[in-house]
Amino acid sequence: MKRNIIKQLAVMMLLLVSSISLLAIPANPVPITIKQPNGKSLTLTPKGDEKVNWASTTDRYTLVRNNESVFVYGQLNEEGDLIPSRYIASNPDQRSKQESEFLSTLPYDLRYSNKQIKEKIDLFGEADIQHKSVTSGTAKLLLVLVAFSDKPFTYTQSDFDNLCNQVGYSANGATGSVKDYYLDNSNGALNMEIDVVGPITLPNTSAYYANNRMQAFVSGALNAIDGSVDFSQYLNGETKVSNVHFVFAGRSQASTQDPTEIWPHKSTISNNIVKDGVRFSSYSCSSEKKSSTEMDGIGVMCHEMGHSLGLMDLYDTDYAGTGGTSYTPGSWCLMDAGSYNNNSNTPPFLNAWERKILGWGNPIVLTTTSTGILPAMADSLTSYQIPINNYEYFLLEHRKQKSWDAFVPGNGLIIYHADSRLLEGTNAFYYNDINIDPTNKGFYIEVSTGNPSQSSSSYAPFVGMSGKDYFTNESMPQSIDKNGNPTNRPITHIEYINDSTISFSFLSDLPQVITQAVDPATINSVSATVNGAMVYMGNGQILEKGMYWHSDPDSVNALSGNKVISNSQDSLITTHLTNLPSNTLIYFRAFVSNTDEVYLANQVFYFTTTDGLGVLMTSNPNSVGNTSAKLNGSILDIGDGVMISKGFVYTTDPSILPTLNDSVIIITDTSTGAYSFILQGLEEQTTYYYRAYLLTSIGVKYGSKRTFTTTFPEILSNVISDNQSFCGQGTPQELIGITPTGGYGDFTYIWEQKIRNNVWELASQTNNQINYQPETLTDSTYYRRIVFSNNIKDTSNIVLINVKNSWGGIVNSPWDTINQATTTGAIRLANHVGTIKNWERKKDDGDWTTISHTTNQLIQIIDTSGLYTYRVKVQKDECPEVYSSERQILVQEVAGLSDIDFNIDMRIYPNPTKGNITITSSYTNPVQLRIVNSLGQIVRLETTPISNKTLDLSNLESGNYLITISSETKQSTKSIIINK
Repeated sequence: MKRNIIKQLAVMMLLLVSSISLLAIPANPVPITIKQPNGKSLTLTPKGDEKVNWASTTDRYTLVRNNESVFVYGQLNEEGDLIPSRYIASNPDQRSKQESEFLSTLPYDLRYSNKQIKEKIDLFGEADIQHKSVTSGTAKLLLVLVAFSDKPFTYTQSDFDNLCNQVGYSANGATGSVKDYYLDNSNGALNMEIDVVGPITLPNTSAYYANNRMQAFVSGALNAIDGSVDFSQYLNGETKVSNVHFVFAGRSQASTQDPTEIWPHKSTISNNIVKDGVRFSSYSCSSEKKSSTEMDGIGVMCHEMGHSLGLMDLYDTDYAGTGGTSYTPGSWCLMDAGSYNNNSNTPPFLNAWERKILGWGNPIVLTTTSTGILPAMADSLTSYQIPINNYEYFLLEHRKQKSWDAFVPGNGLIIYHADSRLLEGTNAFYYNDINIDPTNKGFYIEVSTGNPSQSSSSYAPFVGMSGKDYFTNESMPQSIDKNGNPTNRPITHIEYINDSTISFSFLSDLPQVITQAVDPATINSVSATVNGAMVYMGNGQILEKGMYWHSDPDSVNALSGNKVISNSQDSLITTHLTNLPSNTLIYFRAFVSNTDEVYLANQVFYFTTTDGLGVLMTSNPNSVGNTSAKLNGSILDIGDGVMISKGFVYTTDPSILPTLNDSVIIITDTSTGAYSFILQGLEEQTTYYYRAYLLTSIGVKYGSKRTFTTTFPEILSNVISDNQSFCGQGTPQELIGITPTGGYGDFTYIWEQKIRNNVWELASQTNNQINYQPETLTDSTYYRRIVFSNNIKDTSNIVLINVKNSWGGIVNSPWDTINQATTTGAIRLANHVGTIKNWERKKDDGDWTTISHTTNQLIQIIDTSGLYTYRVKVQKDECPEVYSSERQILVQEVAGLSDIDFNIDMRIYPNPTKGNITITSSYTNPVQLRIVNSLGQIVRLETTPISNKTLDLSNLESGNYLITISSETKQSTKSIIINK
């Protein structure tokens, strides 16, 4: 049951400091959401690889881990190094004000400094690809499933045997197995048989091995299976076992950014390990899962096995380290980000260079005038190579979204630019540095739009999303070498022969033209100016250039009929089309002819001629009355003719659009812009429909339809009188209404009333007369009269019958207990209605005395102890006088917090207390018991015996209080402390 692969992983020597040489996969670019220690969720995108990694927020702030392994925002120190900040990262909608203010000082997309990147990469040593095994025939590979002490394996040996070896493997959205992938990409040359063993469990945690202890991982796993595996059967004719692949339990750090998990990679095995008489050169590894609930796909495994076969990474392996970040092939390439296509289930086809160095086919080399035919890679692994100079060359291949390319970014002809000085057999290749310098890359895409940031998009291929169908010295992008010199290697006439086949011309003798857009400002009813360009001259003499136009879409490929010659003297093909049919869809296509034949552009564009009748608007009406309305319109353009008249057409029939055959208002003024007309003599309460019109020598043009409805005649003189007021309650005088005019006569009435802020309702008395007699009222009430005449109604003015009442209001003061000879504080009257006549005060049960004071605030100093009561007399106009609420203030003799005993003995315990106290006394008569807080406020007042009295004071706050016992002429005061 053991099967599969191989191609020897490059042999590597362990560095003296036990660092290991390593080739890793780039981070999974799919955003993930994690939970931060503060409970907040954080969505981030992993960046980098095993050697240099970081992450990015959804709004492009750089994230790094701090000493506690928590994601924080990255910032630059004075040396330009990327370091952790003190702010734990969170999503934009969950950030604090302080956090947002800090981020406002940071640039987006911060990166490690060159020094930091070098230090991180140096920890892993150098890639070594010296040891390569054959890439054809049947190759046996050993795959070991490895669990950890804290992380068991979820999936079975059978699950991974199917993933590796099953023909047509389709579990979990897969589109083939590892065996299928390399069999298809090698065109049947490499047949992998992968033997799956395990799972075995290592003695330590995942985090232990992830922390630079992969040699312990490898040796531990090999020792665990030593008794059941004959390692010599995996030599594949070599002197060492060239690759063992390990699948570790759990997920990949490349997807989770969790430092306790392992990053997939390829590296060397210590030469000291010997099993069954053989040594090992290299290993690779990938994860069991791609999410917490899904088994991993084949993408990462194929990438790492690609390293084993001798392939190098094509992403920027030092990121911003050497001259900045390079744009690389991305999702088009297995050895870049393509291993993650379709959730890691469908890695893309290997490109032509990768197949070439693995011995799986050489491109067709073009050096002379040729026509290339490129089936999609799913149908044929055909590719073309065009030398530029002694080192550089173009590689051409056709990528179509099917088979292993089903999830590449788009469709079309990909043109790679390769530099052999950075590829196989060079130091850059050996050190895995092919694309680290954006100014000196070894293998990249010539993006059809000329924008290298679109390398990993649907705009990268020619005749794809961009529609670009040529690549010449003058095109964008330009066909130039890396020094900026023209290549003189024109690739032109790129087009689809059928859905799955592209053709192109190289060094063609034939010219090529393209069709460009029409100038919208030139379009009218009979003419327009259209554009094209000669993008390649070819070798023959140009005789004519111009446009063919057609109104029939089935004739767009015709070389006869509506041919118009361009008079442009340069490579542009600016052409003025005339005698076009009005209001018609026109198709146009550029052409050029030489001594041999006529050549049409691939592009067909179109536009619609105008009707030539002008542009106008019908605006909304205004001043609509019962027999008239003001109609409005506006002429924006009179079109291609001469104005004869303008105006409006109207009707009362809702089922038609009014025309000049209906009612017409003619305005002979020939000016453009806004115009109006007051239409009179209309029927009352009737709906009219109208349109603006413009009549020219070419014809008539109408605006949109508008509508209005005339009204009934207005009811006038609907007035009632008058406001009234009285005190207390009473019967108002009759409300008198003037006899209305207007309308249709024959008036009827309804009276309505409402109290204060309530809603209007029918008046409670006889309410259908011209006048109205209200009932006896106790509250202020509003009245109005509604007059009806046929279907018209009108509402009168509103009158108020104001029922006035004096209202004494409420008296408050800041303290209810004060010491003698101290201020009462501000005693205030609030919520009163009327004028303050005077204040009054009494002491204990004595008589009221008048205080000559007429404002709403009073302050006094009282020298004699006792219970003082205050009130205020208020009067509203001539209404009866009333009193406010009363306010009592206890004025006590001066006492401290020490006991003040006069004639009553008492004992209080416990004191201090948490809430309950007991009072004992030999005094048996009832007393007045009063407890006062430190603000002088009475918090407890009652008459009670105290010979054995228990009080629950748990509702009081902690603090100092005075308890006073008084009876007749006797009094005693003690302090109590509540301490909860």
